Order: sequence, then structure tokens, then C-alpha cells
Amino acid sequence: MKLLFTLIFCGLSYLTTAQISGQFYRDGFAVPVIDPLGNVDFDGNFSVNLPTDNPVKELIFKVYDFKVKIVNIPKDLNKINLGIIELPERKSIDLRQYELLSAEQKKDYYPVNHYANFLGYEHKTLLDKDYILFTCNGLSKQVKEFSFDWKMGMITIDARKITYCN
Repeated sequence: MKLLFTLIFCGLSYLTTAQISGQFYRDGFAVPVIDPLGNVDFDGNFSVNLPTDNPVKELIFKVYDFKVKIVNIPKDLNKINLGIIELPERKSIDLRQYELLSAEQKKDYYPVNHYANFLGYEHKTLLDKDYILFTCNGLSKQVKEFSFDWKMGMITIDARKITYCN
């Protein structure tokens, strides 16, 4: 009986988890995401269970061609829904705009192709927006406090700056 109680108690304490969820979008469309556990969702949805006895301080997601790191996750996390997270894209220009640039400015852009189709040029270091848009229950909030490491392709968001949907 004591062994059975120990197994049940240990099993329940192992199952004590917190959850963080949301959906990633870019340019108005859901985009594929790989969560920190390696799960893939082609509609941008994620739901990650975290152990409450060993709090996680940050999570890294792979979203299309960016990594998204959420830092300063609260220790007292129970269940957090981040809602729809609309990420910025790299600043892009078309061929006509590219041809007007100086040779020095052209070094900051690279061509973008989709299979055999030329789509334009993207800037290496600049994003098209200076904010990330969080939408919960039909209400949107721009969060401008984030960083972008263009060499790593990583957007870092502080969880303390986000309004949760819960």
C-alpha cells in the first residue's frame, strides 16, 4: 500500500505542469512552427507543457526563417495563452528599388527566389515593422520592446512585456 501511494504521488508530482500556447503569424498568415520539443505545426499553433518544479526561463521556437526566443517566463506560470503573435518580416524591396541603390547600399540586400521565380530583395539587418503584434480576443497590442539579432535570425521577446489572453 505504501509503495502504491508513493508511485501515485510521484506520478502526480511529475504531471504537475504549466502550459504556454499561442499561434505564430507572418504577413497575415499562419506560418509553420517547430516548438522547443521538436513538434511541428503547419498552422503556427504551439502548446508547450513546462514542469512547475523546475521553471523554464526561456523558450526558443523555429518560425519559418526566424528563431523566436521568449525570455523571462514567470516562475508562477500556470497556463498562459499568448494569442496570435504576428511577427515582422525582413524589409524587402523590388528590382526597380534595388537598381536605384548605390553599390554600397546593395551590399545590405540579398536576392530572394522561390524555386525559379525571383521575388525581390531582402535587407540583412532591417525588419519591415518596429513591433510585434499580439492579438487576444479581437484586441491587438503592438509590442516594440524586442530585439533582433540579424546574424542569428533571432527575435527575442521579454514575456513581461506581453499581455496574456487568459
